Parts: sequence; structure tokens; C-alpha cells
Amino acid sequence: MKAPSEKHLEDWIVANPEKTLPNFWYDGHDFHVPLISTILRRQPNFSHGRPDIVFKSPTAVCVMELKRGPIKADTVTQCLRYMYDLRDIGYSRHNQEWNVGKRELPIPEIQNRAVLGFVVGNSIPDSNLLLACELIEITPILYEYDGENYTFTTCYRKNNSHDMSSVDWADGAVGDAFLDAMYELRRQEQAWQKLRDERGLQS
Repeated sequence: MKAPSEKHLEDWIVANPEKTLPNFWYDGHDFHVPLISTILRRQPNFSHGRPDIVFKSPTAVCVMELKRGPIKADTVTQCLRYMYDLRDIGYSRHNQEWNVGKRELPIPEIQNRAVLGFVVGNSIPDSNLLLACELIEITPILYEYDGENYTFTTCYRKNNSHDMSSVDWADGAVGDAFLDAMYELRRQEQAWQKLRDERGLQS
């Protein structure tokens, strides 16, 4: 069953952070812990818009973008832009008062932490998006709603190989969306490095 609204889904996650993927497995770490440690902000004002939830996990500071319906390419690209904004804020060491005022986030809580992205929806229609998400460090999460509570599962490719040739899956709308996401990632990495160079920060 679909969520009554995106706000309903968001409200439930904020009210029940410990029940949102309570046994999340972190790649490279041999433990299972709740995904969300601390909710930092809801709908903060970022340069590229307002992400639904910003939170701390045991290993990173994270952006979560919610959709009542399916996860689509524009959902992934939107999350990627918010990740760039969060990195910008986290690595800012100048004019921190301005950052706190404009971006509404506690700088010490996020400074110099890894940034991860999560997109939540009730389905992911095309498995090719899973490959794009894997490459840009965004984790798709599927929800189920029973009329009262939500349950969540992470969505990964079933194996490390792709069952379509590069020519097949690179053509059409999904291929275009994948390439757009990769170009966006490259543009953001270049802009981020330029910002760090201008501020004299080490890579």
C-alpha cells in the first residue's frame, strides 16, 4: 500500500528513527545497527532546494529524499545535488555563522564527515538505476505500508554483473538518466575541489 502522503512517510520516520532499517549493514563494517543515529534537520534550506531529512548515521552524515511513489532518475539526481550541498557545508571553515543561518545545520555535527545519500520509494521500476546508485553512493530503500506502520528494505543489484550489454542499457531514457547522473557527479566533484582549493583545504 502507498503512503497516504510524503509528509506522512516523513513524519513516521522522524517519529520512529530506530525502526527505520533497524539492522542496517554498513559496507566495510562487520556490524548491524540502526541506520539513523540522530535526526539533524527536516527540510533544511540548501542551495539546490530542501532535502526531506538530514541525519547522522554511525559512519556518516546523510541526506534522505522521500517519494510516495516509485524512485526515478530525477529522484536520484535530486539526492545527488543535496549531497553536494551537504559536502559544501561540511567542509566550510569560513563564515560558519552564515552557514548555520542560511543552511540551518549544526556545522560541528557534520564537519569533515563522509556524506551518503538515501532515496526512499515504494518501488524502483528499472533495475538500471540500481547500477547508477551503486556508483554514486546512493542507497535505494523500498517501503511497505500496512495502514499503520512502515517497514523498509534496502534495494541492491542481485549480483555484480549486469544482464544487459552496455549498448543495450546505455540507450534510451534510462541510459540517458544514468549518464546525466554521472555527468552531474563529475561536475559536482570538480566544483567541490575548486571550492576546497580556493579555501586552502587539503584533499
